[in-house]
Amino acid sequence: MDVTKYIAYRTHKSFSAVLTKMTIVALATLLAGCVVPQPGGNGQLLYKREQQTNRGYYLYLPEDYSQGIKNNPSRRWPVVVNFHGMKPFDRASAQAKEWQYEADNYGLVVISPELKTSDLFMEFPLKKIHNYVKEDEQAVLNIMEQVFRSTQADSTRVLATSWSSGGYMAHYMVNRHPNLFTCLAPRQSNFSGSILDPANVPYYQDMPIGVFFGENDFAVCRTESTEAIKWYKQHRFRFIDGRVVIGLGHERTPQTAAAFFARVSKPPILPVRPALAQETLANLQLIPAEFAGIADLPSTEPTLSGRSPADELTNPSTLPPAQGNSTANMTRTSGSTRATKPRLLAAAPTKPPVAAIGTTNSKFKAAPKVAAAATPPAPAAPPAVRVVTNPKIGLAPLYISFDVEAPTDVLQGASCLWTDNDEPICNSPTGQRIIMNAGDHVMCVVIRTKDHREYRAWTTVKVLSPQPAMH
Repeated sequence: MDVTKYIAYRTHKSFSAVLTKMTIVALATLLAGCVVPQPGGNGQLLYKREQQTNRGYYLYLPEDYSQGIKNNPSRRWPVVVNFHGMKPFDRASAQAKEWQYEADNYGLVVISPELKTSDLFMEFPLKKIHNYVKEDEQAVLNIMEQVFRSTQADSTRVLATSWSSGGYMAHYMVNRHPNLFTCLAPRQSNFSGSILDPANVPYYQDMPIGVFFGENDFAVCRTESTEAIKWYKQHRFRFIDGRVVIGLGHERTPQTAAAFFARVSKPPILPVRPALAQETLANLQLIPAEFAGIADLPSTEPTLSGRSPADELTNPSTLPPAQGNSTANMTRTSGSTRATKPRLLAAAPTKPPVAAIGTTNSKFKAAPKVAAAATPPAPAAPPAVRVVTNPKIGLAPLYISFDVEAPTDVLQGASCLWTDNDEPICNSPTGQRIIMNAGDHVMCVVIRTKDHREYRAWTTVKVLSPQPAMH
C-alpha cells in the first residue's frame, strides 16, 4: 500500500473513531439531562388520538379528579398544555410523566401532544414557519378542543409550558392564539422571535410570562431564554418573570411553572397537597435573571423591580410606594443612618438571626467627632428597601410569594436571608411559601451586600383559620 494513502487511511479511521466517541459522549450527556426524575402520580394517564388529524397525545387527570366530579359535577380543573423537547431525547410520554406529581399537588389537567416540530431533523435553531410547525399548530388546537369537550378541564385557565426545543412551539402557539391561553411559562427552553407575529402582541400584553432556565443549562437554551425575556420586555409586556435556577443544568423543573401558574391565576390556584408542593419548591433556588450576570435586559418596570407578576395582577394601584410604607420597614445597620421603626400591623418581630449574615465591616464605623461649632452633615438618605408579599391575608393553607425591592447596587451580588417568625426559610431575593398555621406571620429579610452593608425589611402576613365545613 502506498505510504501516503496508508497514512491518510489511518488518519481518517482515527478521526472517525474520535468523532464517534464524541458523539456517544454528547448523546449520553443529552440523554442524562432528559431523564425524568420526578415521581409518578396517583391520577389517570390516558393515551388518545385526535380524530381529525389522527395526532396522538397524553392526557393526565389528577388524583382528585374523579372524586371531585362526584362531589361537585360543575367543578372545573385548570389545564397545562405541555410542549415536549427534541425527539429522541424527549417525548410527549416523558413530559406526561414529568408533570404527574405537580398535577396532583395543584389539581391540574395536563395535555402533552406529540409534536413533529421538536425533532432531531427540525431546523435548529428554528427561524422559519415550516409545514411541520403549521401541522403541529392545527393538531394542538384540535386536541385542546377535544379535551375541553370531553373532560371537566377549565378553558379559562390554561398554562402553556415547554421543555427544551418545545419552547419554539409554546411561544408560537401563545402568540398565534392568545385567546386560548392565560399564562406562558417555558422551562429550559428555546425561543425564536422570527416566528412570532408582533401584530398579535396587543392581544396578550397583559398575560403573565415566566421564563425559567438553569444556571448551567446548555448555552443555546440560556441564550434563547434571555432573548425571550428581552423580546417580551421590548414589546412592553406588563408581567415578565425571568428566573435562573441556581446550580441546575438542562434539567426538568415542572414545579417552577406550576407554582408560577398557581400564583398568577385569577383567582390563585390553591395547592391540593400544599406540603408536597412546598417541598418541591424548597429544593430549588431561583433568582431574577437580571441578578444572574445577564446584562442589557431592558425593563418596562422600575429598574430591577422585585415586584412579582402576582403583585401587579392583584392591584398595582394599591401598592404603597417604597418610601414611607407603614407595613414594611428598612434599617441600615452598618452605616450611621437608622430609619425610625414603624408601627407594624402585629407585634414587632424578635431580632432576626444576624449571625447568619456576618459582622459589620470596619469601614462603616462612626466618623470622628467634629468641633462643636461645626454643623454636622446631614446623613445620606438610606436606599428604599421593602418587602412585598402576595397576598397579605388569606385562609390557611395560604400560598404566598415574597420579594424584596431594592436598588441595583444593593441586590447585585448580595446575600439574603428570609425568615417567617424568625424561622429561616429562604436565601434568595424572591421565593414562595405555603403557610399552614393560622396567625400573624412576620416575613423578614436581611440583606448583606457584596461590600458588607446590611439592610433589613419586614412585613406581616395574616393567615386566617379555615372556615368549618357546612353540613
